[in-house]
Amino acid sequence: MPLMGACKPAVEVPLEQALVVTAEAGPGLRKPGMHEYSDWTIHRGDVLERRSDHKDLSWVGKVDGESTTRQGPTLKVGRIPLDNSFWVFASDVRESSVAQEQFLCESMGNPTWFGAKCEQSIVRRRTAEGATAGFITCGEPTCPLVLAGKQGVFVTQIEGLSDVRVARIHRWDVLVVTSQWSREEGHTGHDAILMLANAGLRRIAVVPIVEADTRRPGRIHSQIATWSLTPMGFRVTGERAVVDRASGKRIQTTPIDDTWYITPGGVAKRYSAHQSNDR
Repeated sequence: MPLMGACKPAVEVPLEQALVVTAEAGPGLRKPGMHEYSDWTIHRGDVLERRSDHKDLSWVGKVDGESTTRQGPTLKVGRIPLDNSFWVFASDVRESSVAQEQFLCESMGNPTWFGAKCEQSIVRRRTAEGATAGFITCGEPTCPLVLAGKQGVFVTQIEGLSDVRVARIHRWDVLVVTSQWSREEGHTGHDAILMLANAGLRRIAVVPIVEADTRRPGRIHSQIATWSLTPMGFRVTGERAVVDRASGKRIQTTPIDDTWYITPGGVAKRYSAHQSNDR
């Protein structure tokens, strides 16, 4: 697994204005209504396509499991040109400079998404230092991820790339990249790859989130966990289990509460609240 993305020769990155999410998390509403459920969750650094302005709205609901209130003007937006529209609150976003879609697509080699052109399906994220990450969920064994900013243009390949989140921890812009994989028959899962955007897409950790392993006779090994960002790093909570295939009874259950602390030097150090979880 390469530690850094391949750097392309220094070029001037063409920029454009777009809506960028500034809230840690906010609601995305299918319809602009007070009692509407938040169908989408927007996160810091998400780049959105502005489609129209809309009326003021008061809203109460949950975002990422937390009770949330919003009041004020809303905007009709989309994540990509092919995306359905949804509504966000203007207080959660602002206009910022991001790398142009065409430039990012050309840097990745113009991959397609189920036949759709790259520029119609590319998803963008903006880091705190102003670099732009771009990717598409290409449906191939590996998918390209590009990062364009003042340090240059970097491209790397991610197995089963499905999402990217951005975070600022210490002086580092961290990308949390979701990788879904199926490596052998009966062995599937998805990982979170932690990468440093302001260090050339350097990978500092690969964290298992979900895993199912049915390859062993008589037993099923699994892991189901969720993750969250903390001021100091990346936390994973959940459990690992071993199940008897014939009876469906659990043979063993191990709780997971692990945090990958990211040091000021850009190193991920794992600490577990359960000593038996060392792998």
